Amino acid sequence: LEKPVVCFTEAGGAPELIEDDAGLVIENFSIKKMAEAIEFLKENSQKRMEMGRIGRQKLNERHNEQQILNTFVSIINTL
Repeated sequence: LEKPVVCFTEAGGAPELIEDDAGLVIENFSIKKMAEAIEFLKENSQKRMEMGRIGRQKLNERHNEQQILNTFVSIINTL
């Protein structure tokens, strides 16, 4: 949907995709920092749109159907 993601560092997999360009990663489950991140994105439409585009691009490159199939086949072959 080309929306930036705000997640916590402890969010199992999300920070690795978001990194520092497709949204904002918040440490230590800080609700205050989460609110500040959302406010930042609300007030900065250009940055919000840029992060959203980057997120979609990364998702398409790293987690497309062919990539998932290749990973699945690789796991099956090792078994």
